[in-house]
Amino acid sequence: MVLQLFEWMIGALGQWPAVTAFFLVGIAGLNYGADWLVEGASNIGFRFGVSAAMIGLTVVAFGTSAPELVVSVMTAIQGKPEICLGNVVGSNIANTALILGATAVIFPINVGKDAVKFDAPISFLAIATVLLLALIGSGISRFDGILLLTIFTVWMVWLVRKSLREASAVRKDRREKAEAKQAAREAGELHDDDEETLHFHPRPVAMDVMLIGVGLVALVLGADMLVLAAVAAARALEVPEVVVGLTIVAGGTSLPELAVGLMAALKRNADITVGNVMGSNIFNGFLILGVCTLLAPIPFVTQGFAWSGDAGTLYVDIPFCVFVCALVMPMMRHNHQISRFKGVVLLLLYVGYLVTLVLRQGW
Repeated sequence: MVLQLFEWMIGALGQWPAVTAFFLVGIAGLNYGADWLVEGASNIGFRFGVSAAMIGLTVVAFGTSAPELVVSVMTAIQGKPEICLGNVVGSNIANTALILGATAVIFPINVGKDAVKFDAPISFLAIATVLLLALIGSGISRFDGILLLTIFTVWMVWLVRKSLREASAVRKDRREKAEAKQAAREAGELHDDDEETLHFHPRPVAMDVMLIGVGLVALVLGADMLVLAAVAAARALEVPEVVVGLTIVAGGTSLPELAVGLMAALKRNADITVGNVMGSNIFNGFLILGVCTLLAPIPFVTQGFAWSGDAGTLYVDIPFCVFVCALVMPMMRHNHQISRFKGVVLLLLYVGYLVTLVLRQGW
């Protein structure tokens, strides 16, 4: 539908006016969509005593990974599961290097203990498991897909139980604080001016759910419109197709996560950023690739070694993704912060990876 609208606008207005309109509306969709999503998710988290990181790991991560899940399932049904693998690997690299890097350069990200102890290692485990299965079996079979989905299910059960325990503890702590404040107020020891200002909007929960839903739709549509406009502009300027595919199109699926990361950092909710990135990596590696390979196994043909073929994916792309996910763990552990310098390092790694991708196409 978005593509048809774009083609109609090109016919009615001309190419550059249509490109400009789609570019501006796409940027607006990413901006407002990310704002609504973070606002609704953080408010729901506060309402039920769930941490921002947990909201990022679950609601936000699943929502921003939904486009990749739909695309991957469709490609598997069409008998092209290798596209699913490329989408997962490329998305995880972009999530870890581009999104964390860009966000940290603008706003250094403070990292919670749970992210260091659990989220980052599980994110690393997801892509490392994919690499191990691919190397052992010269591909990823249906049995491997079942294994990935089993691990994902175990992780989700553990995550939900952990979230419920934390939420119960938070609600109990709030009750105790409220009772203490009430007692202090009755004793004349506390005035209204002395109370903390809570970052919570007392509105119906349905409003927060609607904000999340509308935000996700705006993010997906905004990303689609921006990618269409960028691709059309690049082709009009005669930028090589391979460069367009490896940069604009490949990065397009990560635009929702990038927008959410920047907006969350701007609102000082960096835990949502980290949770979103780690959660998306886990969803991609275990759920999306598990569903994809269950529908259509992914073989690797490495005879007649070629950097641009399966060998390049198996021996360069997936190991690089494993390396980046491994590198982020000590970065997060050091001072529990991803500083601007660390962000620059991650961005340079991402740019270097894109350069090697372009060069490999001619080898």
